[in-house]
Amino acid sequence: MRRGRVTQIFRLLPTAALGLILGVGAVFAAVSPDTVTVLKSTGISCGGCVSTITKSLETVPGVASVEVNIGAKLVTVWHDSTATPQKLATTVSDAGYQSTVQETMSAESYREKTGISGPTQTRSGGCGCCDKSRKPERN
Repeated sequence: MRRGRVTQIFRLLPTAALGLILGVGAVFAAVSPDTVTVLKSTGISCGGCVSTITKSLETVPGVASVEVNIGAKLVTVWHDSTATPQKLATTVSDAGYQSTVQETMSAESYREKTGISGPTQTRSGGCGCCDKSRKPERN
């Protein structure tokens, strides 16, 4: 009986190892954002709102970075083509902040328009109300 159980474990070991390797790869797979979508959202008033929106959008496959501007009520999302602008707006609306797509453009067009070269924070890199996700510059 015991020998049969050991044999069973050794038969499952390669499958379990492969699952672990693929699972770790999925967790650490980086998204290469080629699109920027700006959402106009209502009801954003504090860091808690920013956190809720950010966490909601981070569940959408293809999202690389989320930045929320509380004052302007804008949510800027850097993403790849697997995340559609409408899906992003729906996700934020479902989180309790009515949202519409204000603008979608290529990452290159966004860089040219704003002078911002890329996302200023990574996934879960901060709340967005300040820029503590970056290291302070030294003079």
